[in-house]
Amino acid sequence: MKYIKLVFFSPIFLILYACPMAPGSRMYKPMNIEQTYFTQSTRCFLPNDAKNFKSEINKNKLLNWTGIIKNVKTENVADSLKFTITVDHKYWDFIEDFSIQDEKIFLSEKGEGEFYFTKKYPLSYQSKLDSISNHYKINDFIICYGNLKNNFENIPELNAHFSRVIPLKFYSTNIWRYAAKKEENGKTFCNDKNSYELANFESLKIPKSGQNK
Repeated sequence: MKYIKLVFFSPIFLILYACPMAPGSRMYKPMNIEQTYFTQSTRCFLPNDAKNFKSEINKNKLLNWTGIIKNVKTENVADSLKFTITVDHKYWDFIEDFSIQDEKIFLSEKGEGEFYFTKKYPLSYQSKLDSISNHYKINDFIICYGNLKNNFENIPELNAHFSRVIPLKFYSTNIWRYAAKKEENGKTFCNDKNSYELANFESLKIPKSGQNK
């Protein structure tokens, strides 16, 4: 597998899916450089939990949120540069499907709204940030690892540690629809793997050969 590692967000570009694989499904397989983040992160404290249960935010806990890139910007904040990716959260079952379709990741069309994935850098990094921003394409899928800020206003914000970017070609939101299982008080149910479980699963269409957008 070929990837690009950058000093800042360490974005990863998925090329593996361009290679033929035997038909079947498997649980998501993080790349070696990503494995520690995946293993140590929590996937069952989601954007709505951050908004509705602010007293339970642990800024030291590494979270893993997934979604679709909607905007990328760099701005001057005090004496630093703030790099911000706006992400539209989508539920994902963390399964990769290899068959006749191009897409290997079947995201739910549902999610929990927008969140920010951010990092601050010295002003001297401007040219490097101009370069890195070109690697985050609008409508690509992004797997985010970061710590949640506890003083956000309306939109949750993750301080970025690591990300993996997967091109638009390799995912679809038109195959399945599902949500995350919630407790009676609306908080996301957390299983023994520190992940959420699926609820209200529906099949929207049978994947066909090629693209299923």
